Amino acid sequence: MGQKKHKKQPAGWAGILGIAALERLKLRDWLLLLLVLLFAGFVRGWRLGFPDRQYFDECYYVPGAISYIEHTKDKNSVHPPLGKIQIAVGMRFGTLLNKLGFNLSEYTRWRVTVFTLGLLFVLLTYFLAYRVSGGKTDIALAAMFFTSVDFMAVSLSRISLLDMIVGFWMLVGYIFAWLYLEAKAEGGGREMYYAWGSAIACGITVACKWNGLFGGLTSFFIMLFLPAFSEKDSLKEHFRRFYKTYLKTAVKLALIFAVSVTAIYAASFIPRFNMQGYSARTIRSIYKDHERMVKFRYDIKQLNHRYLSKFYTWPFCIRPVWMHWDPCKVNKVKMVAGTICIGSIFLWWPGFVFTLEMLYLGLKERTRGWIFIGCCYLGQWIFWAVSTTGGFIYYLIPGVPFLAYAMANAVYDWSEEKSYGVLFLCIGLIAVSFALYYPFLSSILVYRSYFEALFPPFLHSWR
Repeated sequence: MGQKKHKKQPAGWAGILGIAALERLKLRDWLLLLLVLLFAGFVRGWRLGFPDRQYFDECYYVPGAISYIEHTKDKNSVHPPLGKIQIAVGMRFGTLLNKLGFNLSEYTRWRVTVFTLGLLFVLLTYFLAYRVSGGKTDIALAAMFFTSVDFMAVSLSRISLLDMIVGFWMLVGYIFAWLYLEAKAEGGGREMYYAWGSAIACGITVACKWNGLFGGLTSFFIMLFLPAFSEKDSLKEHFRRFYKTYLKTAVKLALIFAVSVTAIYAASFIPRFNMQGYSARTIRSIYKDHERMVKFRYDIKQLNHRYLSKFYTWPFCIRPVWMHWDPCKVNKVKMVAGTICIGSIFLWWPGFVFTLEMLYLGLKERTRGWIFIGCCYLGQWIFWAVSTTGGFIYYLIPGVPFLAYAMANAVYDWSEEKSYGVLFLCIGLIAVSFALYYPFLSSILVYRSYFEALFPPFLHSWR
């Protein structure tokens, strides 16, 4: 009497983890998953060493990563160190592979980390979609495929920037937030383990770039509010119970996030202390770096960047970023090699609409998975409204798996309704556009006329 009753836990690993048991993947599912993963690895890894020089913002992050290998001062002090440390780990791993007989160029080794995390980004999209959909492998596979061919997900997996690293760890945090919801629904008290997982992923993200806080705040509110969101609750009743239901959980989650983020952020400066000494002088130098970080974000010069854009333009791919552009002549024929960072419009445009629809229907019908997808996409994006200087379209990379899920869910519905014309048109447009634009995701030398055809003059904002 007086004891809290829990649901009977499912057998097997799901019971041990405290989450819902789903149908196991069949051989067909494993083979298709592997096939898409190999494809994603090929389009991200082929000619990874090109351009064979630092390009775009690699000129900041590659030297920053090398400084951690050589134990010298990191001159790129406008971002926390952990992202550059991860790039340095990839460089060291590439060197190890060379000792084992591989022949990775220096430029390839710079990009090992982003390539690896970019590939895992695709794989985790499958896992997320599989869990959120309740074990629908067709939705999971479609979401994985859409992420594998998204323009931005490919181009950011081939350049040594921090943004794919941030996108990967933010996705990890969201996955733990969803597992928290599952564990909470199953009972058994294991949900706080997943809260720690989400908070740790948030800490890693923030220690790479400060905008990792956006993902952490989104995960926090998802874990706080969604567990009590059921079909029986009206919104009015939901908020009436705030002090009774939410306040205690809010304090617990806030403490978990505060401890995790603070500890990981502080630990990311350990290499700095090892180099400069554990002293007040080192602390003062780190403090000055943080002053520079704040000033950098309010520097009027940042407003003059030609590729700067406002957050509300990003979902519509109005202003992409050309990260590499190299026109030349071969036998007097005009050629060009370039890398553009832009979303796949046949995924991003309808995916945005389907994401909003999913959130609306989820709130209306109390469908937790749909609310989760909509909140994860909007949460990490809408916070950019507070930015006074604007930003760049690639800040939206953490939203790609959720656009992919929304599109995959629509494709699944079309297949159920036997609307094969719409289904094949959608998949065909995404696949064909990827094939056509792939040279501009991987700096392949093409005729200038080919560029003019894919980027006609009237698309002046795409140039």
